Amino acid sequence: MPSGSGPPFVRISRSLIVNLDQLEQVEWQEAGRCSVPLGGDIGPVTPGRIAAVGFGNASTATG
Repeated sequence: MPSGSGPPFVRISRSLIVNLDQLEQVEWQEAGRCSVPLGGDIGPVTPGRIAAVGFGNASTATG
């Protein structure tokens, strides 16, 4: 399958799949944690450290 032809979903952890087209930013915090604002009236999601590592890996793989 050619790169970029599939859906923009990335598995961040066993229980977290993210649509990278909808992800605007990842706000990095100390101790390897992050906060992911979702927009609208939904507050930011603060995943655990393992999922935060997944966000870091996904961002370096896509850009």
